[in-house]
Amino acid sequence: LFELPQLSLECGEVLAPCHIAYTTYGELNAARDNTVLVGHSLTSNSNVAEWWAPMLGAGESYALDTSRHFVICPNFLGSPYGSTSPVTIVGGEEGKPPLGANFPAPVTLRDNVAAQRLLLKSLGIERCKAVVGGSMGAMLALEWACCHPDKVGQLIMIAGCGRHTDWQIGMQEAHRQAIYSDTKWQGGQYTGKGEDAPNQGLATARMMAMLSYRAPASVAERFNRGLQEEAGAGGASGGAQERPTAAGMVRSESQQSLPFFQVQSYLQHQGKKFIERFDARCYVSLSHTLDSHDVGRGRKLGYFDVLASLPHRALVVGIDSDVLYPLELQAEVAEHMPHGILHVIHSPHGHDSFLIEIDALNKTCCDFLRGEGSALEAEQLLDSPLQRKASVETALKPMNAKGSVESLAHRVWELERQLAAALEMAEAEREEASTLRERLAAKGGGAAAEQAASARRARQAWGMVAPARSGAMPANPPPSRRLLADLPGPIFGKLPERSAHGAGFA
Repeated sequence: LFELPQLSLECGEVLAPCHIAYTTYGELNAARDNTVLVGHSLTSNSNVAEWWAPMLGAGESYALDTSRHFVICPNFLGSPYGSTSPVTIVGGEEGKPPLGANFPAPVTLRDNVAAQRLLLKSLGIERCKAVVGGSMGAMLALEWACCHPDKVGQLIMIAGCGRHTDWQIGMQEAHRQAIYSDTKWQGGQYTGKGEDAPNQGLATARMMAMLSYRAPASVAERFNRGLQEEAGAGGASGGAQERPTAAGMVRSESQQSLPFFQVQSYLQHQGKKFIERFDARCYVSLSHTLDSHDVGRGRKLGYFDVLASLPHRALVVGIDSDVLYPLELQAEVAEHMPHGILHVIHSPHGHDSFLIEIDALNKTCCDFLRGEGSALEAEQLLDSPLQRKASVETALKPMNAKGSVESLAHRVWELERQLAAALEMAEAEREEASTLRERLAAKGGGAAAEQAASARRARQAWGMVAPARSGAMPANPPPSRRLLADLPGPIFGKLPERSAHGAGFA
């Protein structure tokens, strides 16, 4: 456990004292230049061996090779697994209440990087050979590179993103509202544990999250609309006669007569397990940490320019069935980082594939870290933006054949939305130009020639915009049109008509 007397946060508050729990594997070499920092996911702990065991061990067959690397995994601030969080009792005095709702919010990923940087310095470590992470840990890795570009060698970012989108923020808000709706939440000031904590709200949030961690095909394949009665008494609910909810509240008599699907039992079981190991205030705090993530926030360069400024060799891993962090988000990061390489995991299991397909992931990471003639290294040789973009598009193509088109559909919608906004702006400027021409004509005299020239320029400009407004297909169609042309069929049923004022899917 590393202790800081205090840590100044981006939100303006101070954590005093500030503790960082961490776990290490392997030994630091004499030069202190063999450190690999690992970032864990939202509700994991710093014990890498617990959730990434096939990637951790002594020998070159492990990406996290403890015979060569000093592997360190710090626990996020706000987590209940040792670092300072809402469950921390200041001073450790028995009987005193925890920080609770007094824990600052948000504690950002940059705050975590600042604390972890001080942790490494206390160990005599000035630079990380690599920073590796999955999900929230991938975002930490990217923020490490942005905050201290000269202190990081290589990056491996798995199933993450460069900024939390409205989709992810909306999901997190739904989880928070489920917790807030529990009468035992009490504004986060509850002091009790067990039955006195907002377990129902936290369990519900976890159930929603579990669905976003998987993919529809994976859930359907596992449960196939099976009823819990068909699974027998060994099911997660404890049998067909007793159907408790996640927080232990037994269903009413009328509810007992309803069909009880295996997927319901599974989700309730997951909710029950979660409330036994996690705290609702910590979940809320960490969700705000995620929502604060945007590498372009507050920096002089814009989002894409920040990515383009990073000199690091980076492996960006995406999952073709991920509905929480769709593949397009990893493609975006890989495309804009000068030395970014996109690798796609083809799996039906969604976001959690980075915790399921670990053997394949381990091999990919080993190839990248060794850089010994792998196919990944060949991609690194792509110099021009057009070559790099083609590489990213090639990696995305298998999604069409597999039918996993949700991410592509979202990209189409995003491009169409941007086009609609641009067309609206163009029409507004055209109307303004027309008004100005009328005022110019009213002045008469020598303004006539300028008016005629202005009118010609306006007609030429509108000639470029009008075909897009009318739906005419240019000789070299925009990416969104080409993308739709490649799709095997309608994405969400019949594709609705689009206009400049209302582009998007129904």
